[in-house]
Amino acid sequence: MKALTLEYIQEHFLRDTWTCVYTDGSADKAVRNGGAGVYIQYPEGEEEQISTPTGHFSSNYNAEVMALLQGAKRVLESPHTASKVVSLSDAKSVLQAVHANKDKELDYLFGTLYTLTETHETVLQWIPAHCGIVGNETADNLAKEGSKKDQQSSSTTYKEAKHIIKQYQQRKWADQHPNYNKCDPYYELDRSEQVLIFRLRTCHNRMNHHMYTKFKIGSTDQCPCAAGEMTAEHLLQTCPLYKVLRKRFWSQPTFLQNKLFGCLDDRAERPPLRERPKLPSE
Repeated sequence: MKALTLEYIQEHFLRDTWTCVYTDGSADKAVRNGGAGVYIQYPEGEEEQISTPTGHFSSNYNAEVMALLQGAKRVLESPHTASKVVSLSDAKSVLQAVHANKDKELDYLFGTLYTLTETHETVLQWIPAHCGIVGNETADNLAKEGSKKDQQSSSTTYKEAKHIIKQYQQRKWADQHPNYNKCDPYYELDRSEQVLIFRLRTCHNRMNHHMYTKFKIGSTDQCPCAAGEMTAEHLLQTCPLYKVLRKRFWSQPTFLQNKLFGCLDDRAERPPLRERPKLPSE
């Protein structure tokens, strides 16, 4: 990635004719104490580094936007700038938003970039992050420095606030579920099987226990076998009506935890979906 990127930059943005503006943004845990970093290489050989805080409540996205803005504003002010300017950023989401030109919260950035295009040939170019490109690594370090500077407790936009809350909740959930497995074999099942096992795992299904206790539908929460409440555990472990079916799925006694959350081998003996009779949860 590094070699391809450097080759592309050398081919399309010659150092002696283009001003190269590397930008990057950083935020603590992606939601607070943001910093913007800008590293500028001028055709004459001069360089400039900018490191600024972007606010106490600032996401990585906002920090990346501010870095692009700071870079464009500095190029407009600089006496060293060539007639051609390329901003090189690893923030693909920001560049895509600029290209779409539908986000009203980026109007100030749009305006600054438009002003820049009036006097300079301007290009926004995505580059890969963290693959050893000196300009990008320098901008990244400057962004981290900016995040450590004194932050202003300024107001934020509704979109930014929503993003910060979402990131906070995702991080909180991850901290509370340290055993969460991103490679859960659940994702290797087809859609209909995923729906079925999700209903069995969460107990939100059409079994009598859930329908009667939650919605007061039906006259009882008991299983038709009259041996207990009709739940996923009862159906998968003890219900005499499904004894033969369970034997087809699991020839040996298997814990409920393994049946619902185990590896695919725990469900390897299941017959093809089209051959299986429907379970009440379906």
